[in-house]
Amino acid sequence: MEDHLKILKIFNFSNLENIDVLLITQAFSEDNLMDLNEEMRIYSEIVEKYPNIIIKPHPRKVKDYSEIFPDNTVLDKHFPADWLVLMGNIIAISSTAVLHFPASEIETYWGDINSSHVEKSREALECLIKGLKD
Repeated sequence: MEDHLKILKIFNFSNLENIDVLLITQAFSEDNLMDLNEEMRIYSEIVEKYPNIIIKPHPRKVKDYSEIFPDNTVLDKHFPADWLVLMGNIIAISSTAVLHFPASEIETYWGDINSSHVEKSREALECLIKGLKD
């Protein structure tokens, strides 16, 4: 059995075998870095681009992503994102959790962000990822 399938089985996520994009969310609105509407606008753009996506909520999240994105799979257990290192492609806005994944499989959010702090964090993460790829 492939390693990523073993990980999915351990967490009882065996039904996720064919999903190859993982969205790692962050607690932006909880941390007052952007309002909830802005955060959901960004996540909605990502989900629209990758309709067959797994959403990995941040452990400090307050919102219920399964209500917001009922057509998508939302992981409902808390564990370190790096345990999913073998899942496939990863997308995040500015989460350093992606640094546990192979650089070739990481994508950062490409759209507009109306929070200068989050935008600076995304730019810094993109520089780190670029350095890993070089």
